[in-house]
Amino acid sequence: MRYTEKERTMWRQYGTETTNPHDAFNDAIADGLMNPEDYMYMYSTESQHYFKHVETRKYVRYRRTVRTKRRNDWQ
Repeated sequence: MRYTEKERTMWRQYGTETTNPHDAFNDAIADGLMNPEDYMYMYSTESQHYFKHVETRKYVRYRRTVRTKRRNDWQ
């Protein structure tokens, strides 16, 4: 998945307060999410990431890794 320049600017500006979907998927995969292509990232709380299955619309949640600062060198 590639972001537009506008989206990259948004993540750089708000990245320390907003969860980047790539981070959410990486956390979920590390916590056991199988077939990530079948899920949409929805939102995060302080301790959980929430995803919705694209066909069944069933929600699943995975533990969130604590990040205090977002790196700006990602693409």
